[in-house]
Amino acid sequence: MRPKVSIIVPNYNHAKYLPKRLESITQQTYQNFEVILLDDCSTDSSLEILKAFSEKPFVNALIINPKNSGSTFKQWHKGISACSADYVWIAESDDIALPTYLEEMVELLDNNNEAICAVCEIEEIDADGHTIRNDINKALFSNENQMLDKKVMSGKEFVKANLSESNLLRNVSAMLFKREAFNYLDDEVLDCKYVGDWLFYLKVLCKHSIAQSTNVLCQQRKHQQSTRFKRSINEWRFYVSEAKRVQNLLLNEFTPDDNSKECFYRNNLAMIEEMLSAESTLRKVASHSRYIAIYGASNLAILLHQLIHEEFQIKDLDIKYIIDRNAHDIQDLGIDTTVLAPEDYIDLEANLPIYISSRKHYQSIYRELEKCHLEKFIIN
Repeated sequence: MRPKVSIIVPNYNHAKYLPKRLESITQQTYQNFEVILLDDCSTDSSLEILKAFSEKPFVNALIINPKNSGSTFKQWHKGISACSADYVWIAESDDIALPTYLEEMVELLDNNNEAICAVCEIEEIDADGHTIRNDINKALFSNENQMLDKKVMSGKEFVKANLSESNLLRNVSAMLFKREAFNYLDDEVLDCKYVGDWLFYLKVLCKHSIAQSTNVLCQQRKHQQSTRFKRSINEWRFYVSEAKRVQNLLLNEFTPDDNSKECFYRNNLAMIEEMLSAESTLRKVASHSRYIAIYGASNLAILLHQLIHEEFQIKDLDIKYIIDRNAHDIQDLGIDTTVLAPEDYIDLEANLPIYISSRKHYQSIYRELEKCHLEKFIIN
């Protein structure tokens, strides 16, 4: 019998996590699948684990790169080329699936023919498998984003709500696709290193609908090998150049009066570009203050920290506080600083210069600080 699901497992140096990933595949309650294993020239013991697993009868292929491709998305393409099933699951090698993942996701697509893909809720775990939070995809299912009470959402509506300013489809492991979705895995996507998944999702969902399950069926692992902990300044610049492809696609697909968020991704892209050229501003701040606070997107605090210490080499300036409305959900950012909720920072009365790192919420943050008489500390 021809398998209904092709499971692609792209791996690079995840020997520590591979056994749990592969075990979670074999323990699926839905068993009509094939597995395609890929290794992108790992330097750890991954290959030994993959070769042993490839002896199982449901493994269709083990594809080993003699040289690292440098691209997750090229690995996806290789896996798709080896698929024979109607549905495709890209099961990232450091994540874990709950036993009913395939059973529930296959049923979701079977029962909703208009959807080209499906997404489920995610539990975030640390390197040792301990739960960090169990609602990573919460924003997708909120009433504001109109998906809470629906099994299927129009792709364009989903894009406007979840993919216009940032990529809220945070993990491909939590998605199941109909194979034809990968017709959109084109050269423009394959040429990307950082935003290929985002660009791919946009191309697919600007044309097709998406189904959803609010059940936690996938565990996403957060660890020091994760991309955001390793991105250099030059890599951020490449990210910006790639992200402009996302911006252009969005601006071509939607008109400004199409109930879209203001210029879609332009605000966040402008924020990163502004930070990359903020040396003179930061040096001016360093002349009268040893510390600053950053208010807004906590992930951009990592970039600002790198810029201060690596790119601009401003020795007498550091980020002391990150102010984030989701402070209680934020774990280790990989930098030595304190994350506070807005009310906790205001109570602290630190009176430090404040860098607002969110263009989307700039005005509301400014007003919030103004009410507390802190607007004079905002860095312009």
